[in-house]
Amino acid sequence: MEYVTRIVLGAEGDVSTVTSAKRMRIVAVFASVAGVPAADVTVSVAAGSIHITVTIRSVSRASSDALVSLLRTGPLHSATTATALLAPASLVVTQVASVSTEMGGAAPEPEAEPQNLPPEGEPEPVLSNGTSSPVGVIVGISVGALGLLGGVAAWFVLWRRGCRADAAPAAAVKCGAETARVTAGAGLERGGTTESHQAGCEAAAAVSE
Repeated sequence: MEYVTRIVLGAEGDVSTVTSAKRMRIVAVFASVAGVPAADVTVSVAAGSIHITVTIRSVSRASSDALVSLLRTGPLHSATTATALLAPASLVVTQVASVSTEMGGAAPEPEAEPQNLPPEGEPEPVLSNGTSSPVGVIVGISVGALGLLGGVAAWFVLWRRGCRADAAPAAAVKCGAETARVTAGAGLERGGTTESHQAGCEAAAAVSE
């Protein structure tokens, strides 16, 4: 478990005057007083005159409590002693708001990673649940309609051929009967009339095909 000694001070002036160089001097001062590396000291500055917050990491609560006692009775006993402590940073302390031991703060939450979106202009992928784009549905319907029309056309052609095939034998039978009737009824004209009538039947059968 990590503990920190938190120090809150008020100082005269504007927050914009607390430059990075001044912050580093504040860090060096408190690191020296606490006997810790500068990396264990953090300084933040907020507006409202100047509000300075210093945190110093400690290895245990006991060491943090000991540091709090040292600061309260020594360099942070009053605003005057605090001003003397921060003379290297050229700050005039008006208030020592608090010097306390606290548990270390929780680590900040990691930033959310951006989603991998497809580059602009590229089509979106087909969904894994089988859902496709409206264009695919339209194409499928069009292909199905063309196939249906083709089937109807083929059936119509076959039907016409069947009708013609059925009509040809009927015409032949009719012509045969007619030829026999003419032959029986007009024996004198057996040669020329019969052959002419038979040729007419053959021509009619050819036309029906």
